[in-house]
Amino acid sequence: MKIVVSLAVMVSVALSPVAGIGSADAAEESGTVAIGLAPGATFNVQDINGDVSVRSGPEFAVRYRKHGSTDLAGVRVLSEQRSGETRVCVRYPTDDGSGCNGDYSSHSHSDVAVDFTITVPAHTRVIANDVNGNVDVRTDGFVTAETVNGRLAVDAATADSLRTINGELVATLHDPRASGTLHAESVNGAVTIRMAAGSAHVRAEALNGDIHAFGLPVNRPEYGPGATVDGQYGRGGPSVVIKTVNGSIRVEPI
Repeated sequence: MKIVVSLAVMVSVALSPVAGIGSADAAEESGTVAIGLAPGATFNVQDINGDVSVRSGPEFAVRYRKHGSTDLAGVRVLSEQRSGETRVCVRYPTDDGSGCNGDYSSHSHSDVAVDFTITVPAHTRVIANDVNGNVDVRTDGFVTAETVNGRLAVDAATADSLRTINGELVATLHDPRASGTLHAESVNGAVTIRMAAGSAHVRAEALNGDIHAFGLPVNRPEYGPGATVDGQYGRGGPSVVIKTVNGSIRVEPI
């Protein structure tokens, strides 16, 4: 299927000084991505350097803010529409010619960050990926989210995969049964999962940390750090798999 890349963005604020960055060339640019979201379609946002915020709202809107001391115009906010999905991404000058579905290279020669503020209609499935930045998704739909260096916070009906490498993960799930299996993982950070009352099978492992799981027994080794949980609420059901290497795990009811 041919992918059509739209470069049409409506820029609402031109280059202007940013206070406190400490460079005479520091600037910012804000705008809105001109793209729609079909009913029932998935929304996918891919950031590289910057924060991502997604909320449920009355209408679909994607706003961005570029900020940094290097060439803002060379950092592109792209949009694509494929069958069943609307995708928005960031590409740096070294990625010239690469659409949202292509590979991207390092942005090490640019200090430009792009922050997204997004609203999606009710029950929209959201996929949010970042590299260096916090991801915060609060919707009534289905969420898949990941960041490498940053905090991941989700408040949604359900989710299937939530991952961060260096950062805390906090998720509140109002209908975890809808996702089948949830994987929630961090390498260097604590993980907190809050779930609506119901039936679920919880498996949790903290290599260098402790586990507090409401109403479930925690297994701790006689010597050394770490803890595990393998138990169920109610009659069991959807699996909730939680892992961290360096950090604690908490499983709590809403």
